[in-house]
Amino acid sequence: MKIIHICFLCFFSSALFSQSSIYHAFPESNAVWRVNWGEQACFISGLAQAEYQYVQSGDTLINSVHYHQIHREMGLAFACGPYYPSGIGYMGGLRQDTSLKKVFFLPVDSLSEKVLYDFSLSVGDTLPNLISKVYGNIYPTVNSIDSMLIGADYRKVFNTTAGTILEGIGNLAGLLEISQLDLTPELLCFTQDSTDIYKVHSSVDCELITALKSIVPLQIPVSFYPNPFRTQARINVRADYINSDLILFNLFGEKVRIVKLSGQDLILDRGDLANGLYFFRISNVENNACSGKILLN
Repeated sequence: MKIIHICFLCFFSSALFSQSSIYHAFPESNAVWRVNWGEQACFISGLAQAEYQYVQSGDTLINSVHYHQIHREMGLAFACGPYYPSGIGYMGGLRQDTSLKKVFFLPVDSLSEKVLYDFSLSVGDTLPNLISKVYGNIYPTVNSIDSMLIGADYRKVFNTTAGTILEGIGNLAGLLEISQLDLTPELLCFTQDSTDIYKVHSSVDCELITALKSIVPLQIPVSFYPNPFRTQARINVRADYINSDLILFNLFGEKVRIVKLSGQDLILDRGDLANGLYFFRISNVENNACSGKILLN
């Protein structure tokens, strides 16, 4: 009886391995990635900061190469930041090479494609940084590789420093997103041919966005423009935050600069600050705090 049990376990483990070793390619048409974006510095009663979806719709030929068009449809956005990816409409072309287990993306504002996902990576390998470098995470790596049951099949799961990436679907933060620090985008649903393939949990509503809602204005006490910026940014602060200190932190939580907010409109010079993501925090005399982030490129 013990031998039979051991053989069953061996067979079961072998079956799991064989299922997860089958490569699950990206869809070729009729796919939708439904995303909610939240941000710790910008949460409002637990609501998503932005709701949108990526739709794979139509094909295009660029430089004699065939691509699937990816469109971004916005449903809701709070006027906080925004730090979520900008743009509505055509975002770029996507294609894959199943023999290499790679997915390529040609952004709408680019002349050359880049690797978006590489499903041939091993533990310790560095991920393509087409998306992650936007958020300051320049060299994300694979920490471990597992498997996840999706429908009747097991798919490879890449646990990385830029989020969890699922074979055939992409980052569980979103098709063109990553998870990092207090950036918390979330892939709610992945749908193909009107069938829900992935849901973040069983009770989630996968209803697609069909109309653009109005942007909800918030009373943000401090803003930067432009953001991201290269050399200078204009800081605008609410009157009750004048004479406060704005403290900039790097990704390691180290203070890199303190700016005295002596008026409502000031100029921030980047000086010797390197490219990347920075966090700021200010608090006024009433100890009302505000935090957020700026990006230098």
